[in-house]
Amino acid sequence: MDFCQGYSETEIAYYDKGDKSSPVFLFIHGFSQSSLCWKYQFSSDLLSKFRLIFIDMRGHGASGKPQYPDAYNNYIPFAHDINAVIRKLDLKNIVPVCWSMGGNWICDYLRKFDQDKLKGIIMVGATTQQGTPITEKFFGKGAIDNLNNLFNPDIKINIEATRSFIYACRSGKYKQKDFEDILSYNMIVTPKIRQWVLSRVSDNSDIIQNLNIPFLQIHGEEDRVVLPFAGDFTFNQVKHDNKKMKLYRGVGHSPFIENPYIFNKDLENFASEVF
Repeated sequence: MDFCQGYSETEIAYYDKGDKSSPVFLFIHGFSQSSLCWKYQFSSDLLSKFRLIFIDMRGHGASGKPQYPDAYNNYIPFAHDINAVIRKLDLKNIVPVCWSMGGNWICDYLRKFDQDKLKGIIMVGATTQQGTPITEKFFGKGAIDNLNNLFNPDIKINIEATRSFIYACRSGKYKQKDFEDILSYNMIVTPKIRQWVLSRVSDNSDIIQNLNIPFLQIHGEEDRVVLPFAGDFTFNQVKHDNKKMKLYRGVGHSPFIENPYIFNKDLENFASEVF
């Protein structure tokens, strides 16, 4: 793990794996998660062909955790944090892989820094809007039922809500070790930071509509957190024809955990078309 200085001197943690001359996948996790969610990509066959960068977003994982709302409730900090990693590593020809809220965060980057360094973009169970009227149709019971208690400072209530949220993030059962790891790094994100992160209102329709790079949408048909409708909505906003939708049967909100073999193959196939 390495660090760079993000917006307002916040330290941003990242992993840099693979041959530095290879095409780049930049993995961006979702709300309350960390770069460790990509464990089945960390040591996969992707390493033999690609450079893999895994970021901990501010407030998450090993990155800095500023204790004031303006560090989280607008697009500027997240845009600069992602750009700080890109600049530090001098990355070009990047394909971001954006899970869940990671879809919003890559839009933050695009709003500030445009598409010039990107070769394509992959959304995974992602949402690109937050707090707008349409998002009432985006989120399922797995997100809504646990929301308020994810902000609760009472540790027992918070742990139980976090456990329920994690269970909702996949279809079927976790391996016990996977569940324990996921619970651990979710609990690193404090109730206040969770609340600040979710307090934003963001409509990235203009960003998605102006994309001119290849686009892949991956969604689990049984996603109970970000409903497939949200993926359809974003996909239909992409105006160009160089776009694909992959729906995984029997899979929930975490395709890269639930079916990593197919997921990694889809990333490799997408890369073969854009690099």
